[in-house]
Amino acid sequence: MATAKTFKFYISLFTFFCFFPSATHAEEQNLKTYQHNIQKLKKIILSRPHDPNLHFNLANNYWRLGKYKKSIQHYKKTLDVQPFDAEAHTGIGFAYGKIGQTKEAIYHYHEALKINPDDPKAHYRLGYEFINTGELKKAKTYFQGATDLDPYFALAFRELAYVTAKLKDNKNAIKYYNQSLKLDRNDENAHRELLELYEKTGKMDQAIEQYEEIIRIDPKNFSARHTIASLYIKKGQEQDAARHYRITIKLNPNDQKAHKALAYLYTQSGKLESAIKHLKEVIRINPKDPEAYTKLARIYDLQGNSSKAINIYESIIKTQPKDLDTLKQLAFAYENNHRKIDALRLYEKIILLDPSNSSLHRKLGKLYEESGKTNKSLSHYKILARLNPEDTNTHRKLGVLYASKDETQKSLRHYKIITKLDPNDVTAHRILANHYGKRGKYLKAAPHYRQLVRLDPNFASAYNELRQETGKFSMIENPIGRYKNALKILPNDPDLHFKIALYFFIIDDLNKTLKHFNESIRLQPEDGKAHYFAGLIHHLMGNGIGAVNHMKLAEESFVKQKQVKSIADVRKYLRVYQSEYGIMGIEGDGSSIARATNQRKKYN
Repeated sequence: MATAKTFKFYISLFTFFCFFPSATHAEEQNLKTYQHNIQKLKKIILSRPHDPNLHFNLANNYWRLGKYKKSIQHYKKTLDVQPFDAEAHTGIGFAYGKIGQTKEAIYHYHEALKINPDDPKAHYRLGYEFINTGELKKAKTYFQGATDLDPYFALAFRELAYVTAKLKDNKNAIKYYNQSLKLDRNDENAHRELLELYEKTGKMDQAIEQYEEIIRIDPKNFSARHTIASLYIKKGQEQDAARHYRITIKLNPNDQKAHKALAYLYTQSGKLESAIKHLKEVIRINPKDPEAYTKLARIYDLQGNSSKAINIYESIIKTQPKDLDTLKQLAFAYENNHRKIDALRLYEKIILLDPSNSSLHRKLGKLYEESGKTNKSLSHYKILARLNPEDTNTHRKLGVLYASKDETQKSLRHYKIITKLDPNDVTAHRILANHYGKRGKYLKAAPHYRQLVRLDPNFASAYNELRQETGKFSMIENPIGRYKNALKILPNDPDLHFKIALYFFIIDDLNKTLKHFNESIRLQPEDGKAHYFAGLIHHLMGNGIGAVNHMKLAEESFVKQKQVKSIADVRKYLRVYQSEYGIMGIEGDGSSIARATNQRKKYN
């Protein structure tokens, strides 16, 4: 016959295991004890089959062994005799919950609360079941009820926090988690759920604090150590991250992940020997880890030890001949070791495995160009142009390579493509304008010259004025022939030299342009317009002194002639040139044009 003391013992066991399922090993009873109790109680029940206490205790022991259906059977026999036994209803509710019969579990918890509405544990368990049904608001109500009834009920606060977070009330969820942890600082689950909430809300410092707490509770929680280390890395606190990885390795010398992480951190900080040490540890633990070998080889590359790197890459390729990343690293190492032929051979092998790799085609194009194999270089750049038809750099390279082979039309075709892709590409417009201008194809040259003018907005109006001057003869067939004949007759005609200068400007021969402007100025030193255009040409040629001084002379001429609009224009450009070149211009009152002309000989 069971004594009162025995009965209370069983009740305490039931309460503990029903409502604190996360009990530690030290708090658990040996399973043999429960089996022994069951056998003893079954014998006693034979003589007292209707004793509700015996059935209640038997149900508790079955529950602890995980035999929930047997447990339910004996809880029901308890209720047959004592239908208003709240603890029996709670026990059967818990057992039904364990086998997934949520509806039945909820029914019995409700019955328990009808009998004893002030039972915080029944409120707690009912809330738990409503989580299972997805009825989070109801769950929150019952968890709130549990905490109201028992303000020291840590688990209830934790679950209240959980459903509150699910209901998008993060502020109160954090409050409830912290209350739970005040009551039970060692609740690892509460710490974990709280840190997840901190991470979700972007509160990384608080999340790290929770990880530190988890590690305090369980120093061998390697998962937590790896996670907190990664968070420290994100924050730029590499030393704190390294500290956790070192502790992890001390506790578990065979932790590959920690060794790899330390190797990475040491590589980033330039401690290459330490990085090598940890990668060798990875290889010791797992000799077949290709990533470790690859990283080790890359560090040797960083040290300038290409031969060691090559040996490792070659050994990897023997077992993994189609490993693209390693093949690329090996080819790169060959380049660094001045083994260009080996690099080329390997890149050609790689391109067969990865024919659409633009960077590889560019690499091969460059290497073949450097080796003087223009046709092979062209073949790769042409593929590159098909893969990336809007890449102006590729078209530019094709333009240069075709020009080197004197295939002018093909070269020009790519420069034209560049101007369509990028109308502001100065180099392409200049090449096209120069080509067509020198051949007298002014109509084809003109749009490129006009675009060059538009690309320099500070001086667009002046350059356009210059172009307008050239428009008078741009359609004349062989104008330079006519002007040369005219020079034989009128060698000292300043206007003739002015017009010839304009012709050479349109064909982009700036030296001859300046020569004839200077001759025009020599013959007519006070011609403001000639000085004005000469200043523009000096600017185009990067001659700051010439640009400033000619604009200053133009200003003085226009002032004398009272050409108001011209004065305003030239002063605008003069200010820009003075600012750009840091030159204040010619000193004096502007009356001595002859002296300024003599000074000009120094830079013409």
